[in-house]
Amino acid sequence: MDKLIIEKTALALFKKHTYDEVKVSDICRACGITKPTFYHYVASKDDLLVTYYDQAVGHMAEALSEVSDGQDPWGQLEACFGALMDETERIGAELLGRIISINIQEDRHSFDRRSSVTDQLVGIIRRGQGCGRFANRQDPTELYEACAHMFQGYELLWCIRKGQTDWRANFLSGLHSMLQVSEAKR
Repeated sequence: MDKLIIEKTALALFKKHTYDEVKVSDICRACGITKPTFYHYVASKDDLLVTYYDQAVGHMAEALSEVSDGQDPWGQLEACFGALMDETERIGAELLGRIISINIQEDRHSFDRRSSVTDQLVGIIRRGQGCGRFANRQDPTELYEACAHMFQGYELLWCIRKGQTDWRANFLSGLHSMLQVSEAKR
């Protein structure tokens, strides 16, 4: 048994039922473990949720490592934020809403910027400005911060509306406008 199995099993149960309906004993039964074993790996159900968003940001970091410096900066941003949106949708609106609530009650730092991700995205924005792809000439760090906050706003709205909004298209359209993306040079 390891923590990853518990995390995957719990996520499947949370998606099949609801977070409130799933008890620690249900997770233990599905994993074939005892409560002491569960608590050896995980402090609480809330801690499980927090790890899901950390994993989502990890997938964004993986997407960043896969984009090449020669790739179109707008395509790079779409790929990176797309990876985070994919993972956010995998978690689901109800559970992400819970993660947000947990962080409102006690900041678990789920929504803090990760410096490695920030540095890479700021670099992409800087390259986009340098090659004329992004006409907005504001400081790239400030632009990234605004992009990240806009993402979180659309993410929150997606949770409030129980997944019934085209947050992907809305976010990408807002990002496009904020950066003042010009047509790619051929």
